[in-house]
Amino acid sequence: MNFLNSSLRCFSALSNPLHEAKGWMHPDLRIVCVPAALGILLLAHTSGQGATLPELTVPGPSRDAMQARHEASLKRNPKNLIALRELGIIEHMRVVEGKETEPKLITSAYELLKKAYLQDKTHPLTMAYYGSITTMMALTTERQMSKLKHVKSGTRKLDKAVRLVPDDVNVRMVRGNNSLGLPKFLKRSRLAVKDFRHVLKLLPSASAEFRAELHYKISRGYSLMDDEKQAEIHRKKAAQIAPDSDFVKMAQSN
Repeated sequence: MNFLNSSLRCFSALSNPLHEAKGWMHPDLRIVCVPAALGILLLAHTSGQGATLPELTVPGPSRDAMQARHEASLKRNPKNLIALRELGIIEHMRVVEGKETEPKLITSAYELLKKAYLQDKTHPLTMAYYGSITTMMALTTERQMSKLKHVKSGTRKLDKAVRLVPDDVNVRMVRGNNSLGLPKFLKRSRLAVKDFRHVLKLLPSASAEFRAELHYKISRGYSLMDDEKQAEIHRKKAAQIAPDSDFVKMAQSN
């Protein structure tokens, strides 16, 4: 039984009937992450700066242009660190959005981020994304021990990145989304709750939509921990903050 596959594919999370219908999405999760990649791609993120709010979306044409530019850079210089890191993150984003989940793309993103990480093992955001895509390498094998090995290796890097820069919103979002999407038995849901609660503290003036998203994700984390009392508290907070939010609508439809 491939008990890791369905949960790993939902990595970054909350509920999309279309994805669920395709047979790979955990029934209560969908891709609605705030891509921390944008800390690098759009906000000139510098690790350790702390509470920088990532953008919520990257328009398709803009992302495609960035990808083409980085691919061209790598043809000129295969060791270009920035191109390796950013192209790896773009491919990671495509995987977690559910648009392209073939093992080939997962492996491609993994190799890019691995090369970037090996060039600079001190960069927390690179470490976080490399850790995240490493957990998703479990989707590329049918061997259960190999799946667990990938997840264990990846989560260690995610945890280390958070220890290095505990107040970095981007790093926290990467680990939180990853933890929320991993199988329940790995007991990572508590870290998702911890990360999203910390982001709320770091960004008290963030948009209502973003704060509603965080509360909804916190509620999902508590549900996975079988703490429905706390889950309901955060669902209500999301509804109070942004009653028309997509996240509130998803909570009401569940």
